[in-house]
Amino acid sequence: MNKIKYNIILIFLFSISTGFGQITTGFSKLSIQGNVPKSIIYTIAQDSVGNIWAGTEEGVMRYNSKDLFLYSKYQGLPDFASNRILDVFIDSDNRIWAGMETGLLEYDAKTNTFKPVNDKRNEKLNLVVSIIEGKQNELWIGDFNGLWHYDIKTDSLENVFKDKNILSLEYTGNGLLAGTNTGLYYFDEKSQKTRKIKIAAKDENISVSCIKRIGNNYYVGTINNGLFLLDEKRKFIGTVSIPPFSDRYIRINSILQINDSLIVIGTDGAGLVYLDGNNHYITSAVNNINDPNSISSNGIYDILLGEENILWIATYGGGINYLPFNKLKFRNISHIINDENSLINNFTRAICEDSQGKIWFGTKQGLSIWDRKTDEWTNKRSIQKSSKVPDIILAIEEDGKYMWIATYGNGVFK
Repeated sequence: MNKIKYNIILIFLFSISTGFGQITTGFSKLSIQGNVPKSIIYTIAQDSVGNIWAGTEEGVMRYNSKDLFLYSKYQGLPDFASNRILDVFIDSDNRIWAGMETGLLEYDAKTNTFKPVNDKRNEKLNLVVSIIEGKQNELWIGDFNGLWHYDIKTDSLENVFKDKNILSLEYTGNGLLAGTNTGLYYFDEKSQKTRKIKIAAKDENISVSCIKRIGNNYYVGTINNGLFLLDEKRKFIGTVSIPPFSDRYIRINSILQINDSLIVIGTDGAGLVYLDGNNHYITSAVNNINDPNSISSNGIYDILLGEENILWIATYGGGINYLPFNKLKFRNISHIINDENSLINNFTRAICEDSQGKIWFGTKQGLSIWDRKTDEWTNKRSIQKSSKVPDIILAIEEDGKYMWIATYGNGVFK
């Protein structure tokens, strides 16, 4: 290849190639006859017949693909109820529960209204943010005052873990993981005892905002300390590195596995974050005011993979977004140890498709060319045959006749 040096161009290429890749297309905003529903959405769920239920700042919203109905204290919720609904949960019997600032509600299909859960002990729920189901079809409820056990059959409510502000819950089969504003705790159903789970070397008052079991591991999202990984025995494995968080920490509100090779994370301020099956960062989906198809808000409160493989997204200030995920197909391309027929290095800075449909990858250890038709790879550690030092490739472009390759400290080649 011919070698041409353009130092000014190299500086420009380096500045753009180190930016984070972001997908900002394909999102739709839920609207009914041109009217966009309530903009602040805290939670989203789907029942067995396909209805979407959402907890909003102004009540419970139901959407059935044609019509939208809002339950508020003026219509459908009790008079004393607060309109702010922080969680909506649908149990295995398709019963619909709503957690509000002043208690727990159950939907009555006969009257099309929500009715309060009347506890016999007259104990009070406050700021209900998480509702999950146990193996005996009972409910576990997290609120400002701790962890509650609710027996639906006997209408019995009991506070089993008091004086902790619960932010998130995940059922483990024999107990619960409870995220609080002072760390992660495990409640054992049999012993009725609670113990703290250490998730970091300096585990001092880490606020755990989200917990999700994926495979044999637990993903623990926090408010200001990133994303942690625990094994099936709830032992600390390590942290998950997310490049957009390298210089700042963002609250993680929701974690969802799409398939074995894709995990989606909803954040408060950084949009949607995509990880591959090995927990490596892929890209992000953020709001772009110049792109009407971008996600409508970077504040993501909840995400749901519903029927027909549609991704539903509850946002703060941007209403409900949705993305037909069956139209998006991801394949994880990575280096395979001791296999020359693979990507030469995982640290990839540039990607370009040539006129023959081959994909060129510029990496920290040279150039890889992938023929998608034959699934064969051609790897070049150094662009110059005379050099044995791997090139760091920053950018690749095609001009219709030649492929132009910009390197770090070694010029531009064609």
